[in-house]
Amino acid sequence: MLFLKNENLTLKNIQNFHKTILLINQNSSKFRLWLSAARLRTLPLSISGVFVGSFASLNTNNFNLSIFFLAIATTISYQVLSNFANDYGDGVKGTDLNRVGPKRAVQSGLISSKEMRKGIIISSIISCFLTSSLVFFSFKNKLRSVFNLFYFYITYTKMNLF
Repeated sequence: MLFLKNENLTLKNIQNFHKTILLINQNSSKFRLWLSAARLRTLPLSISGVFVGSFASLNTNNFNLSIFFLAIATTISYQVLSNFANDYGDGVKGTDLNRVGPKRAVQSGLISSKEMRKGIIISSIISCFLTSSLVFFSFKNKLRSVFNLFYFYITYTKMNLF
């Protein structure tokens, strides 16, 4: 699609090049919209708890770098998921119609509610995968006892609810 040395400069080549540039610009602007919808400015506060817990584990020599990065990634994924869900819910309900401040993606029509739902589903899958990975790597030696504890908790609450 781009001009090669041996290619003649024709109107068709110029049009193809122009279409390619427009497609690249369209995709990058859509990516920017999703970054804006993710509200990256909310991330520092969300990961602050991970930093505090990790620094506390340094004193007990229990710090693990892979668990630290998985915890950061998991926290970020849940914050982004929360921001997408908030944007979707407020946009569908019409809560953001008289909003003061930055425009929300769904309310302004920059991202459709259908696209945002897909983003929420993808974010949920990523969050679930990261959470499972974090639990596995954090408790790999004690995984059986964690599942047993979870099983007893479920059976105990079932017995007490009915």
